[in-house]
Amino acid sequence: MRAPLRPETDAALLERCSVTDPAERAHLIGSLAEHGEVLALYPSGAADTFVVSRLLGWDAARGRLEMEFAADPAREAAFERAGRATAVAVIARVKVQFALACLRIDALRRRLSAEAAAPFARLQRRDAFRVVPPLDAQVRLAVRDGITERRVVVLDVSATGIAFRFDAPPSPLTEVGRGFAACWLELPASPPIRCDLIVRSVDPMADSDRSPQVRLGCEFAGLDSSASRTVQMYVNAAQARARRVRPRLS
Repeated sequence: MRAPLRPETDAALLERCSVTDPAERAHLIGSLAEHGEVLALYPSGAADTFVVSRLLGWDAARGRLEMEFAADPAREAAFERAGRATAVAVIARVKVQFALACLRIDALRRRLSAEAAAPFARLQRRDAFRVVPPLDAQVRLAVRDGITERRVVVLDVSATGIAFRFDAPPSPLTEVGRGFAACWLELPASPPIRCDLIVRSVDPMADSDRSPQVRLGCEFAGLDSSASRTVQMYVNAAQARARRVRPRLS
């Protein structure tokens, strides 16, 4: 069986992408549980041995997770010997990797419980941290589709780019490397920003009301220094706010 996700082994990269804030860790683990994301579990010291799993539940106060664990005797023994493991998952195109300590295997129930531990890293493709706009402080974006200017739903923002929902049929504008010129970006309590957007990723979206829809991940182009600072300040403020309202791991 081919491993669905390989763990990152570059110590310098893991350190650079480390998630040290307990609230951020709690948010990422909570997302795994909420969306039923697939986890690849690797026992420490056995890079070719893995188990495909899902997070079934977690104790936020203790930082202890319970996961599916269906393994043959050889793989189960590898986890038992190691006593630690590495979990790898992808959340909204962002690779997340963290260590698992104090493993306990219940072979009869096909369950594994463990404590989330360091190293804990967010290895996302976009260099800057992404934030999801809060409902009471929405980000507005207008893009020009041919000669028509249209409002789109913003999904996340970083200092270097933005992702939004686009429900038009495929066109040259939505191809990777192409993009939208003369867009208007409106951030809360800030004057509108004029910018160009270059498409870096195109992903289908499931939606019961509209079809077809895609998620366009775009890079900002043409931002002056003042506009760049405005976007960065918004991202910093949204990140700080999110940390205040999330539960903390003890």
